[in-house]
Amino acid sequence: MDGRHGGQGAIGGKLHVTDHRLVFDAHPAIRLRGRFSVFLPLITDVRDTSRGIRKQIQVSTGTQRFTFVVRGVPRLIATIDHVRRAVTPEQARRLAGAALADYARVGEGLRIAPGVEAANVALREALSAVHALRSAITPP
Repeated sequence: MDGRHGGQGAIGGKLHVTDHRLVFDAHPAIRLRGRFSVFLPLITDVRDTSRGIRKQIQVSTGTQRFTFVVRGVPRLIATIDHVRRAVTPEQARRLAGAALADYARVGEGLRIAPGVEAANVALREALSAVHALRSAITPP
């Protein structure tokens, strides 16, 4: 499953549905690493935003939207909706309190992996040099 990050492209990883939240764990071998959670009571909408063969869902809260490229979209949406409905107002209040008291449990967020980022920069520079060289030697 891929999570879309700020319109910057897909981040490989796994999306887990627990009894209180969605948890996205980024794959350790990619540029952005880490974990983030969306508490189920904060979700205002889950919809199928698939296009062509790309199967994906969009999860909205009052302030953010997340897109996850996933398999089994109808089943995943049904599971999220079922678990969301099972969270009582009292559980939602306790979850909010726990999240504020121990934010580390929510997830550290996504962060750039310095070694992988250095390799990305070097590769981009090399490709830019190749394109410049091709332009210089290709007749007009």
